[in-house]
Amino acid sequence: MNTKVSSSWARYTPRTSTRRPWHREAARALGEPVRKSGRFALRGSLGMIVTFATLTGGCGDVPSDQSELVAAPQQAPAALQAGSAGFKCHPFHKRSGGCGNSGGTSGAGGTTGGASGGVAGGAGGSGNTAGMLGSAGGAGAGGQAASDAPFAILAAADGPIAVATDGAAVVWLESTAVRTCPVSGCGAAAPAPLNAEPISDPVVDAVGIDQTSVYWLSSTLVQRCGRTGCAANETFATLPPNAIGAWSQLAVHGGIVYTETRTSVYQCPVGGCNQTPTAIFGRPDDWGTPFAVDDTGIFISITGEGYGTYYCPFGGCPPTIGEPLSTPGGKRLAAVSGTVYMWDQQGNITSCPSTGCPGGATSLAAAQTTLTSLGADASGVYWTTSDGTTGSVYKCALPACAGGPTALATEQANPVSLSVSDHLVVWANAGGTGVPGSIMGLAK
Repeated sequence: MNTKVSSSWARYTPRTSTRRPWHREAARALGEPVRKSGRFALRGSLGMIVTFATLTGGCGDVPSDQSELVAAPQQAPAALQAGSAGFKCHPFHKRSGGCGNSGGTSGAGGTTGGASGGVAGGAGGSGNTAGMLGSAGGAGAGGQAASDAPFAILAAADGPIAVATDGAAVVWLESTAVRTCPVSGCGAAAPAPLNAEPISDPVVDAVGIDQTSVYWLSSTLVQRCGRTGCAANETFATLPPNAIGAWSQLAVHGGIVYTETRTSVYQCPVGGCNQTPTAIFGRPDDWGTPFAVDDTGIFISITGEGYGTYYCPFGGCPPTIGEPLSTPGGKRLAAVSGTVYMWDQQGNITSCPSTGCPGGATSLAAAQTTLTSLGADASGVYWTTSDGTTGSVYKCALPACAGGPTALATEQANPVSLSVSDHLVVWANAGGTGVPGSIMGLAK
């Protein structure tokens, strides 16, 4: 979602002797006289340090109103302005103070939310022998610290059970409410619900978003609400009369809402389908049809006759039964760039491309028997585990999980749902008796 911008400024290293031509250019930008040596060279070097430690606006995220999204500039000087969409701090900036900034500005026109804040910078680069360390760049307004540690988007949430993010905002479900706030944080108190009337029987780890709406499942309904709020929860789709089982999974991708019952996967365009979604694949003897959608098509696991994981390019379902990509299938799936990632009941996480894996699926991790949610992007597979009280968040680096799974966060209060954007991993901790839930994030 976010365009990453690298900067030639990041290659600057303060020097203690001869000024280079580009030193003189920087001095001119600072309004200093250009000299080749002596105290002016020292002054110029210190000036460059201060400049790097105080640059502002480079790390603001996009406005929370998706209609206001603007592509990030492609060159570093243009990117160093408040609210540049999707700008991500280069590691050098985090070390050298270049990312402390004032955060993104509010979107212009219409109904917009505030922009996400910047990422805090580290200590400034060292000066010459007569100089001193530059000051650390502070976090942007509303931003999170520059750290590999998880941060609380909302430190005390009322039992969240499902979460989704687009990189600018996070949306989650509670037992009766739908809430949202910027990924940079909600503040001390939970935001007001989007829904004016309570929701009922929401399904764990089943929420989806597009630019305008939030979608969720109850046992027999697919409902939605505008991302700026709704007076009434709209019934988007109902359980078909011949369906077996209740709704149990949801995804929103490419203008289509996908849902699953015990025996089939259904779809409905976001523009509506008269509340009657269309079955696209399933088997009457299935005991679940887990699925995942990416930009190429749909991956579906069936558990009855002809069991395994199948692939349909868009418009190409149903596939030929008996010719799965991989056996056995997965109890949970995630997909990206034409590859499916599967978790089975034995706790194995494996992968297989849409072209098939006749030699068997690639093993990524084993013994993940308490997995609660699964996601993926081009760089890794992410999942949460929980024993119902405490749990962890893990990542396998792609393509082969070299070195094994990495624990991104441990001792979490019952993590049950996870979502991945271009630059963030977010998850919902449901909490428990006497332990509050929370919405957590981690910069990738």
